[in-house]
Amino acid sequence: MTTSTDIKPVALIVDGLQRSITQNQAEQLLAMGIIHATEAGSFGLAAGETIKQLDSVLEHGIQYPKVIVLCTNSEGAPEFHTCSPQCSQAELDEGYHYDLAKENAEQNGYTGPMIAFGEKDPAAKQLGEILAWL
Repeated sequence: MTTSTDIKPVALIVDGLQRSITQNQAEQLLAMGIIHATEAGSFGLAAGETIKQLDSVLEHGIQYPKVIVLCTNSEGAPEFHTCSPQCSQAELDEGYHYDLAKENAEQNGYTGPMIAFGEKDPAAKQLGEILAWL
């Protein structure tokens, strides 16, 4: 259900120009790391992000989820490969971003077996604990 706070416009400053986006869009873009909150209470484009990515998300619901792939490097050792494949919300809901991340790992010289997981999966949440344990 959409509430009035979901559609309330908020300011987004890109290249010195102000755009108006909804609170829901702002929350989605913040979670994706595409924008950041400013001290002035508005939002700005995060470092390394492009206006093209921003426009894709706003206009088409395109997502760039952060995915980690545990795979094998060229020396036969286990290694993590990270990427943010472009996909629609429907593809994200179906888990297609995992397949895209594995394909990206292969294109970057990694081999299987491969296990892909996203930033919201339990394995990703355990990475900090594992690092502290090592």
